[in-house]
Amino acid sequence: MSKEQRPAAVVEFLEKVSKTFPESRLEEDEPKDYQTGAWFLDVHLDESLVVVEWRPDQGFGLTMICGDEVFGVRNDHAVSSIDDALLLMRDMFSGTYKSPRERDNESMQ
Repeated sequence: MSKEQRPAAVVEFLEKVSKTFPESRLEEDEPKDYQTGAWFLDVHLDESLVVVEWRPDQGFGLTMICGDEVFGVRNDHAVSSIDDALLLMRDMFSGTYKSPRERDNESMQ
């Protein structure tokens, strides 16, 4: 898909991620329905993966993927702005971030 066809929020988010995390690798999964569908934007940095889900009516959902998790994991956090998403990603990539699932698992042990 060309840059012109992507929603402005997705274009801006990808540009800011590239500037904020220049060593990152980005992957996009476009929705079938561009009007209401979810865009999944995978941001790889070193050995870490943050999956960002963007929906036009809901904003950004961010999930730090841990271990073998891939599908069926709920978003760790929901934010409405790109800047808030980038701040949260900085925390997630810091190496000290623990997802709500990790914290729950630790409390059960």
